[in-house]
Amino acid sequence: MTTVSMDDLQESVRDKIAFNALADYLTIGRAFLTFIGMTSPTRIISPSHPNHIFYQYSESYGYKITRPLNIDLFFESSEALEGAFARFVSFLGDLHRHQTGAAQSEGGKRYLESREINQVVYTIQQAVGCIGDSFEDANQSRKRVGRYSRHW
Repeated sequence: MTTVSMDDLQESVRDKIAFNALADYLTIGRAFLTFIGMTSPTRIISPSHPNHIFYQYSESYGYKITRPLNIDLFFESSEALEGAFARFVSFLGDLHRHQTGAAQSEGGKRYLESREINQVVYTIQQAVGCIGDSFEDANQSRKRVGRYSRHW
């Protein structure tokens, strides 16, 4: 497993040309989940919404707390994200080749009904946001992170 630091993640989010291809989003999502797995930040369960969690970063990041994450949508492991992302890209390829026929096929219908697309997009989007939550200046990070959502 490659060592990933929060400084590396922050630099990736600051890089204006880091998100040119769909695979770049998988890379940042996987890196964030790897970081979470390696550093084991405090995992806080929302008392009012038990399906929402927060991560609290270490002292070196001012004990900052991430935005709430809906665990019904958020993949907490890089392996789960990778598998789901591969299916997502495969489905996009089918759509490109077969257009509406891909979505109307039995496999396409099952895939769409699984709502896994929502999980992939949510996890990657929230991973970028959680990295932004670690920045010293929260306002600046919101503006910076918000730029990337236009690519979706």
